[in-house]
Amino acid sequence: MQRIDIERLHVRIKGVSPHVARSAIAGLGSEILKRVAEQDASGRAEGRIDAGVVDPGILRVSRDTSSAVLRRAIADQVAQSMAKKSG
Repeated sequence: MQRIDIERLHVRIKGVSPHVARSAIAGLGSEILKRVAEQDASGRAEGRIDAGVVDPGILRVSRDTSSAVLRRAIADQVAQSMAKKSG
């Protein structure tokens, strides 16, 4: 089984309401793990993956984006960035 340790995740959200931003961040860790697990079907060897510093870049969403959509989008972008670094 693989283990993912995220020491720190800095997310800066602009342009959506504070309520949507807080709701999007709630459960983000679980959503990232889900996305990484989906991508892990590529058959990587088990063990530690040291992706180092991952910069998922800028994610643009509309102002009326729901917290669930925003959470999934952030998780997708983080997981894709991790895959690029470790792959």
